Amino acid sequence: MLGGALRGFNLLLVLAGLMVGALIMQWRWSRRSLERITAKRTLPSEFITGRTATIRYQVQNLSNWIPAWMLRIEDSIQSESASASDTISAGVPLVEPNATRSSSTAIRFTRRGRYRLVNLRVMTSFPFSLSTSTLHDTQPDEIIVYPAFYQLRRNWRKRLAHQGAGNSLHRRRQGPAEGEFYGLRSWKNGDSLRWIHWRTSARIGELAVRQFEHQRRLDLCILLDAWIGPDENTQDSSNPVESAVSLAATLTSEIATSSNDQVALVCVAKNSLLASGPGGGDRVARQMLEALAQVESSPTPDWESALQQLSDHRVRAKEMIVISSRTQAEFSQSHEAEAQTLDNWQRRGHLHWLDVRSDLSRWIQDAPRKHIGASSPSSKEASYAE
Repeated sequence: MLGGALRGFNLLLVLAGLMVGALIMQWRWSRRSLERITAKRTLPSEFITGRTATIRYQVQNLSNWIPAWMLRIEDSIQSESASASDTISAGVPLVEPNATRSSSTAIRFTRRGRYRLVNLRVMTSFPFSLSTSTLHDTQPDEIIVYPAFYQLRRNWRKRLAHQGAGNSLHRRRQGPAEGEFYGLRSWKNGDSLRWIHWRTSARIGELAVRQFEHQRRLDLCILLDAWIGPDENTQDSSNPVESAVSLAATLTSEIATSSNDQVALVCVAKNSLLASGPGGGDRVARQMLEALAQVESSPTPDWESALQQLSDHRVRAKEMIVISSRTQAEFSQSHEAEAQTLDNWQRRGHLHWLDVRSDLSRWIQDAPRKHIGASSPSSKEASYAE
C-alpha cells in the first residue's frame, strides 16, 4: 500500500485514512462532550410493591461550547443481599451548552424489601456509533419498597369492634377536635367554654353550645406472625406470609395516619422487631411500613423476643390483633409458653386471631387501594423482581 501511495492514487489508503479519521473523531467528540456533564437522580417519596413509580434524571451540561447529543442513562439496581440485580435506563436526545435537561423512567417492583441504586452511568456513541464513551457516577441511593396494599371493606372498623376490639372503641368528649359538628344545644354545667356558639347565644339571649358526634377510638397492638411452613417457598410472592404482611401494612397505615387512633406494631419474624410504640401521623406510619418491608419469614419466628420487647417498652394497648398465616391452634402447639401469655388477653376478650388463609376475604375487597404519594404510570416502564 505504501508503494502504491508513492506511485500515485491508492483507494485502499484513502479508505484506511477515512476509517482511522472517523475513529479518532468518534473517540474525541464523544469523550469531549461528556467531560462537563453532570447527572443526578430524583426518587419518588415512596415505592409500593406492584405500583409503578417514576425515577427522574437531571442532566446538566457545564460546557460553554460543546453540546451533548444522544445521551443514554443507565442505573444499576441491586437487592440488599445483592442476590439479584437489574438495569434501568432513560434517554436525553440533546443537552445544549449551559443547559439542563431531564428524563424519566418508570419502574415497578414485584417484591417488597430494601434495594440500592449503585452505579449511575451516562453514555453516548454520537456521532458515528463506532464506540461508546461512558461517564460513571457511583452515587448510591437506598430504596425501601413497601408491601402491597389491600382495599379494606367499608365495615372494617365495625369488624374490629365485633371481633375482639370492642372495648378499645371508647367514647371521647374532650373538645371540638374530637368529633363532627352536627348541631346546637343549650348550655349545661361541665361544658367547655370553647364550645359556646357566641353568635347564636347573642341572638337567643342564652348560652348555646355546639354539639359534636362522639368519635370512637382504636387503641391496638398488631402482631404480625411471619410464620411460613417448612415446605413453602419464601421467595414466592403469593405465599400466605405476603398476604399477612400486606394486610398488616394496610391496617397500620389506615390507623396510624388517623388523628384519633393509636397503633403499635410488632413484627414476629426471623428477627423480631417492635416497629413503633403507640402514636400516630405520617412519620409513624412510614416507620411501620419500612419495618414491614423488611420482614423475613421463618418456620420458627422469634415469639419470645417479640413478647419481651412488648414488655420492655411497656406497650399498653387495650386490644391485640394477631395477623398470621396459621391458626391459633397451630401456634399454641409449637409455642406453648407464648400461647399462655396470649391467653391472658384471650380471657379478657382483648385478643383477636386473624388467619389470612381463611379470614382474608372478610377484610378486603378485590380492587387495589390508591395510596397517597403513589406515582402514576408513564409511557416507559421497567419491572423488577428479586
